[in-house]
Amino acid sequence: MRSFIFLCCWLLAGALQAQAGGTWLYATSFQRGELLVFDLDTGKTVHRLPVEDGAGIIGFDTSPDGKLLYVVDGSSSSRLRIFEASDLKLLEEERFPNRALMLGGPPVTQLAAGRWLLIQTYDYPAAAAGVRVYDTHKRVFWPLGLRDRPAGSTYATGGREIFGLTSEEAYRLFPPSEEEPDFRVGERVRWPFPRLSQAAASPDGGALYALEFMDYGSRQWRLGCWAREEGGWKETVRTVDLFKKLAPPDDPRGGSSSLALSPDGLWLAVQRGARAWLLDRKSLAVKAAVELSDVGDHLAFTRDSRALLTFSHDGRVQRVPVEGGPAVPVLKDPIERTGPPLQVLVAPAP
Repeated sequence: MRSFIFLCCWLLAGALQAQAGGTWLYATSFQRGELLVFDLDTGKTVHRLPVEDGAGIIGFDTSPDGKLLYVVDGSSSSRLRIFEASDLKLLEEERFPNRALMLGGPPVTQLAAGRWLLIQTYDYPAAAAGVRVYDTHKRVFWPLGLRDRPAGSTYATGGREIFGLTSEEAYRLFPPSEEEPDFRVGERVRWPFPRLSQAAASPDGGALYALEFMDYGSRQWRLGCWAREEGGWKETVRTVDLFKKLAPPDDPRGGSSSLALSPDGLWLAVQRGARAWLLDRKSLAVKAAVELSDVGDHLAFTRDSRALLTFSHDGRVQRVPVEGGPAVPVLKDPIERTGPPLQVLVAPAP
């Protein structure tokens, strides 16, 4: 009887652990030649996926459950590969022309609304000019894509909402359907600053945030927020002067600015140089300021929203509890970086 109870408890603990799931971190840098996969719970390297990135950075994302990995790369031509994330078994590969090779700024590949893989291209003469769209449910490229979108545009997704941003405006995007075989543009709003660093949407899709690019020595650094209210989407963008609010220090070592929203929608984090700030998302009250081990260029939250992850140029990743406490190293060894920009993704373990 005692052995039976022990066996039941052991099986229950295993089931709960499997249900809770783990978290993986995907990371690479410019012309590194591989996509690194880390287990955030153990800090160990899980996989090293060879990629072709001699022509520029790659693009990657995962399915919402973390079971599929989408990788866009190619040195002499462009390809989309789909893998089983658990063992990197190749499921599908498809070639296409003229992927974007931008060296910074918005992601060149990202999954929108849990289905549509947006891949930025320079293929302007084609019907899919600007952004090619891959339907991950049907495993086909959509014939029209997002037409007339300039390369370098920014896209953000939250819930079922998809947003696009240019240097002049932000707008909502409605995915295609059987009745409407093209992406449609909904409400638009003029954006208050032209140079964007990063953008993110709240998890429920009710607000879009974008961070202004800040040059070294500049005294202008703003955060814009376009939000939905009971009557619909606001006609103006709320702007917050982050330079005045946070007084970021000038750092001659450089480093870019970055933005992240927690999955539970409660927290917003921004970073400039070697310092990051944790803010209440709705009130934008400062919760904490965090010193990085070196200048940084990326932020992310853990999937349970309990900690902020900071990424520094020295390859170190730190976990900062949102409820307070010291920053602790995440990985057994720092990420060996070949140069900026660092690309990272936090996703469920498959």
